[in-house]
Amino acid sequence: MTVDATKPTETEFVDTHAGYIRTLAAAMNALELNIQGVVATEFDLTTGDTTMDIDADISDALIEVLRLDMDAGGGTADIATITGGTQGQIKIIIIEDTGITFSRSASQADGTIWLNQTAGASDYGGTVGDILCLVNIDGNPATPTEGYWKELFRTAQVT
Repeated sequence: MTVDATKPTETEFVDTHAGYIRTLAAAMNALELNIQGVVATEFDLTTGDTTMDIDADISDALIEVLRLDMDAGGGTADIATITGGTQGQIKIIIIEDTGITFSRSASQADGTIWLNQTAGASDYGGTVGDILCLVNIDGNPATPTEGYWKELFRTAQVT
């Protein structure tokens, strides 16, 4: 829906304004529905975790800000896959523990993570405060096709 920013004009009768108000209200409602697709989640990994599952572990929202930590026992987790993703989903991951690593996959399927680095490069072990943003490509839980998670960007914590 496109809202005509040139309407109403100064010369139009007041009785035409109701139609413009309804059009604007419909556009605002559509925008609000899209904004509701953003959620914030906190998730604690346990030692040895390699997969995060959408619905079981994390949200199926279109955009999720995910604060990722290790459970109280500490330890390490090497995340190699995120399962149950839908194409276009975005995960903005804030790393809150030094024991969390993301594995760079050589394939683009089955919920794997495709990091922005060369094939010979190591996995990504962020530090506390780093942000990693991933988008799902080709995921369709109805088929079920996992697709893969492509890195959009990462931001290192500056101290």
